[in-house]
Amino acid sequence: MSATDCGEASIFASGRENRGAGVFAFKAGILAAMVTPVILYSMHAVFSQYSFWRPCVLLVALWGFMSDSHVFATGYLYLRPRNFNGIRHRWMLLYLVPAGIVAVNMWAITMLPAAHLMWFMVVYVHYALFHFARQNIGVLSFVTLTSVRRPLHRHEKFILNSVAICGMLGALKLYAPGLLLNPEYFTFDLSAIAPLIGPLYIAGLIGYAVVFLFAAGHFFTHRRSYDAYSATIFWLCVAWYVPIYLALGHPLLSIASFTTAHGLQYLVLLGFHAYRRSKLRVARRSDSGAFPGTLIGWYALMPCLALVAAALTGALLWHFPELPFAGFSGVIQTMLGTGGIAKAGAGLIAGITLAHFWVDQFIWRSRSAERRGWLIENYPFLAPST
Repeated sequence: MSATDCGEASIFASGRENRGAGVFAFKAGILAAMVTPVILYSMHAVFSQYSFWRPCVLLVALWGFMSDSHVFATGYLYLRPRNFNGIRHRWMLLYLVPAGIVAVNMWAITMLPAAHLMWFMVVYVHYALFHFARQNIGVLSFVTLTSVRRPLHRHEKFILNSVAICGMLGALKLYAPGLLLNPEYFTFDLSAIAPLIGPLYIAGLIGYAVVFLFAAGHFFTHRRSYDAYSATIFWLCVAWYVPIYLALGHPLLSIASFTTAHGLQYLVLLGFHAYRRSKLRVARRSDSGAFPGTLIGWYALMPCLALVAAALTGALLWHFPELPFAGFSGVIQTMLGTGGIAKAGAGLIAGITLAHFWVDQFIWRSRSAERRGWLIENYPFLAPST
């Protein structure tokens, strides 16, 4: 970390930033990200047949559109290589391996026979549910450091890891028979795993009940270490995969409720990062007098504009995954047959999504001094109180 970084970190560690409007917006954003998808999709399931709800369908679509972009918004961090300071072997872990992940996914989804692709996708959907729930450990850690100035308790980590396992046990019940792929182009014979789907689902339901009891015991024992906000986020994290077990009448809405919340969480995290970069740019350029005031304003907006551009590009690609292959449609159709472009698009999206899962596990760790410095610089409310 440079001398400038150290200076900024020491300023932020004073705690003066903890009461700023940006932090309030961060906390409100995290709460809204976790609450509104569940409310919105539950209301959609109940009221979709009534005429008064029709205008609200646009809100459902908008929420999903915003969330879909989060995978590609990770690319925003690549625009500033210093975001990866302190990550060892970064070229291998953050560039070469993700490229390989995308290539392997495209090969698997376009070339493997259905009998083999099924097993690939079984692993994929379980890892996706693991990733969705594991992000909550980081989110709750941010919340406890921000709201009650303490790190996560080991029991909180155990509870949220257990929630991840319970979600994975219900994965096959939720994602069968398509396993996240378009059944128009991918058809799977699930007879090999069909006998396991019911028992795994029952085991997940029983396990989830046990997790809730353990979480209630932990919360009662340590209730003084929570305020109203951190307690709310804790219980929302514990209930993360409840839609898997309570909303099977609307499986797509079950999936959407927690995937949308997950995506919006991530956009809030990156949004605050862009906000911090903008504030630092204003401070540096104002002090140096390098730019006139108007130019400082545009210069400061660049991180936010870069994040919006990355998110919108990603949302476009998510909903139109065939676009990158439009110029090669004849070749792809010849190689892959009917639906070849759709299969290639599905492979690309699956690969980028899995690469996002991979990259995230390194970006948000704080195991080295440089990574802790990066987190404090961009999320100053994480700094210890002085």
